[in-house]
Amino acid sequence: MGDDMKQAILTSKRNVEIKETDIPSPKENEVLIELYVIGVCGSDVHYYTHGKIGRREVIYPHIQGHECSGIVVKKGGGVTNLDIGDRVVVEPSIACLSCEICKKGNYNLCENMKFISTPPFKGAFREYITHPATFTYKLPDELDLKTASLTEPLAVGVHVMNRLNIKPENTIVITGMGPVGLLTILAAKAYGVEKIIVSDIEDFKLEMGKKFGATHTINILKNDLLESVNNATDEKGVDSIIDTTGNELVISDSPKLSKEGGKLVLVGFPTKEKIPFDFTRPIQKEMDILTIYRYHNTFPSAINILLKFKDIASCIITHEFELNDIKAAMEQGIKHPKDTAKVLVYPTKNKRGVNNV
Repeated sequence: MGDDMKQAILTSKRNVEIKETDIPSPKENEVLIELYVIGVCGSDVHYYTHGKIGRREVIYPHIQGHECSGIVVKKGGGVTNLDIGDRVVVEPSIACLSCEICKKGNYNLCENMKFISTPPFKGAFREYITHPATFTYKLPDELDLKTASLTEPLAVGVHVMNRLNIKPENTIVITGMGPVGLLTILAAKAYGVEKIIVSDIEDFKLEMGKKFGATHTINILKNDLLESVNNATDEKGVDSIIDTTGNELVISDSPKLSKEGGKLVLVGFPTKEKIPFDFTRPIQKEMDILTIYRYHNTFPSAINILLKFKDIASCIITHEFELNDIKAAMEQGIKHPKDTAKVLVYPTKNKRGVNNV
């Protein structure tokens, strides 16, 4: 290990540069991690393209990336749960664990949250990061670093299942087959859900949904969503609708798919700050409307699910780039949405052969 490392700096909208800086040193209760794999999240692409998400705006220069795995190479004082050489995955939430909300267990809503890659906090598109040992998890020997990089988006799907208090007999619809939608299928499958209906506008992503465990797929450009759901449920509707798209029309129409007493779960950020929504139907059905913001206490479960379904999970990875080609990695999903699912970035060329690491 030398003294310098590469990092990808977002200097303006759709402009990212590779620069060198000093390798950081871990502080008390931190570890230094040599990163092997970093996933590109939809939020990364959104910040890259638009410079903001809602009220959070990029302050340039910025570093993106938060779906990452690697190897511990140095420990700060006080670290007892990890050792040098441990293969780990990073939970990007750095909660204070001492505020009122954290003490209630909902640390994803921490008043003092530092979420890496969310402005103003720097992210993981670099060769090394320091991170609190509390939010760093040792991986089982059977789970490779490449697949382990999917832990963070899968943790969202696990949080959805926990919020729903899901049961195997429940019937669900998941709208949108991006990475979070696909991995939410995997979470539902792990929780024993037997009927999983999914929708999207791309046949490629719907076929991937089948691989992940969807029992019914609906291309909403070719088939009416309500009619298709009714056919799949004998006109009964579903127990839960999970929207990962944020599309205003999908959200507005989703209560039509529900049984009486059903649930609507909003995962994807709406494409507009304000969207029309007719509350009459959900009120008459006494529906629960739940929202999802990241996750809490789900990384151990997500790691176990990946271990169980690692061959299926790895199918989501469609494109791989080196850090030097970070701009191409960020542009991949923008320019080629029809055949892009999960994009991975490797900090250095020799990290691409990480399947068995």
